[in-house]
Amino acid sequence: MCTVVAPAQCTPVAPTPTPSPFDCPGGSLSACKDICRHETTVHDACVDVCLERCCSPTPTPAPPSPRPTPRPPAPAGVGFFKLTGWPSPPPGPLPNDGRQISVDCLEHTTVRLDPIFKEGQCHDHIHSVFGADRFGSKLTVEDMTYSPDEVAKTSCTNPIDGSIYWTPSLYKRDNGKLRKVRTTLTVYYKDNDGHSGADNQPLRPLPPGLKLLRGNPMRNRPFTATNDMDGEHMYWCEHGLIGHPTPDGGFPTDMSSKWQFNVNYPSCWDETELDCIDRMTGEMPCMAFAVNNMCPDTHPYRIPRIVAEIHYWVSDNGFYGSREDYILSTSDTQGYAAHLDIVAGWQPDLLHAAISSGKCFKNGWDDTSCPFRQFYGLNTAPCNAPFFRPPFSSYRSQPPYSLAELVDNIPGMMPPSSGCTLPIPTSTEYNWNNNDFFYRHSGCNGAISNTTTVI
Repeated sequence: MCTVVAPAQCTPVAPTPTPSPFDCPGGSLSACKDICRHETTVHDACVDVCLERCCSPTPTPAPPSPRPTPRPPAPAGVGFFKLTGWPSPPPGPLPNDGRQISVDCLEHTTVRLDPIFKEGQCHDHIHSVFGADRFGSKLTVEDMTYSPDEVAKTSCTNPIDGSIYWTPSLYKRDNGKLRKVRTTLTVYYKDNDGHSGADNQPLRPLPPGLKLLRGNPMRNRPFTATNDMDGEHMYWCEHGLIGHPTPDGGFPTDMSSKWQFNVNYPSCWDETELDCIDRMTGEMPCMAFAVNNMCPDTHPYRIPRIVAEIHYWVSDNGFYGSREDYILSTSDTQGYAAHLDIVAGWQPDLLHAAISSGKCFKNGWDDTSCPFRQFYGLNTAPCNAPFFRPPFSSYRSQPPYSLAELVDNIPGMMPPSSGCTLPIPTSTEYNWNNNDFFYRHSGCNGAISNTTTVI
């Protein structure tokens, strides 16, 4: 039911075709406006469009998009890591032998921003953010493109992964307060696993700035996938086991280990747009899943198949309880609104070489022909382990609350509503491929350590 809006309050709108995929009565927003005034029941999605586009006060114009900060010349001494000159993969499909790489990521920012769905504005729910420190209210292709002289300042284990990942935060309700659950992320980039499209298309580099989304923050129905490649390609894991969706399609019931949400992304791209996410449905028409390990003719560009595992650590001290105690930042108490946004920011040639080498996963990065071997043993990390940077935030968003802050209500969804950094920042910080931050410690002599970090 639409709320009655006085004609004087309703912004005049010329007849405009209603955005796909919704067919509002009359086929125009002006007709929609008339219905809105008379409180006639129409399709809920149509009502949302009407209220937003023709039955609300004139919106404040968005600020002009800033131009990116010109990249300064690289300082002397770049070349600490070898980022170019790695062998190119052979032509044609690579063998189905488990070629893939993975990154583990720690959360670095919790903030009410979404540069895809609310560019330049505060968003309506909190996100846990992983990856590069350039996350803010706007992300351009320039932001996500790193020169061969740069490495990313990232909360993930690989210095050349400048990608940014964000997902809704999870809270536990406890004695009238809400406590945020620690969240981590593991992301796999796969070549030919039988589902990627490798039977008819070669693996191609992942373009910087490509925007991907799986899941929908407005979803209110259970997930129906029975495994990774069936139906929706995403699900909550029962007992944290991959390939075992929860029986009712919602939150797990096991509180003895982390909760895990698995997300599979399509690997076939039509090369038309870097951002084709439908802002109403969350669908990506420029992307398609492979069928029988073949990309459709309409989507011939094959990128690595991305599989993400979002980990919510409900087993941490002070949490536990039952699943009824938990709520996503979207106000969802069932887990149906789980989702993960990705904006790619890898050094594409080096990622491509690492996956194609087939030497960067089965034995970690120990093989000397793995291009990522050079990222072992940095700073204080063991010689056979990657390095996690100390905790940091995104320099483009400085929220007034911390990752572990106890809150009365979830910021954004219910009052009090916390602010976020606006307007869109125009500066870019550069992290050069030198030894300003990274170093190789003298104790790294090839010895194998048993020290591991659980993600």
